[in-house]
Amino acid sequence: MAFLNFPDTLYFKTIDTSETVKMGAFTFASDTRLQYARVMFYLHGSSITTEKFRINVMPGYGQSTPIYQSDWSDLSDISNIATNWIGWVRFDFSTEFVDSDHTYYLELEPANYTRSGDTFYIGVALEYSLLVNDDFQTVDHNLPVGVECYGVS
Repeated sequence: MAFLNFPDTLYFKTIDTSETVKMGAFTFASDTRLQYARVMFYLHGSSITTEKFRINVMPGYGQSTPIYQSDWSDLSDISNIATNWIGWVRFDFSTEFVDSDHTYYLELEPANYTRSGDTFYIGVALEYSLLVNDDFQTVDHNLPVGVECYGVS
């Protein structure tokens, strides 16, 4: 089997120290139980130590309290992670109910992460030129991060 149409360039948003990344908004076509989500990460520089991330699902734009949170994804648990690594990171949820009539907003929250200028940083892939969602919504000029959400009816 052959794979075609890979983009020539991938774009990433660099995550700054203590920055919670706003990742746009989503709706599902039908009521769903959210099981997990995947985000494409880029690691630049030395190896991972204690950095971890989780996804917050916010009930509305400008809200400060998440209605759901994923489990923490510890980047050091990824086998074969190395300098200048690109790959998908999975975030597990407790099969949370997602109403198809509601728009949910995603944020990526870091822990134990400190950017070191251009020597060490972590980034997340942006939605262009690798289109993941055909109708992903952006909010307040935040660039959409390529997120894949999975659930069961």
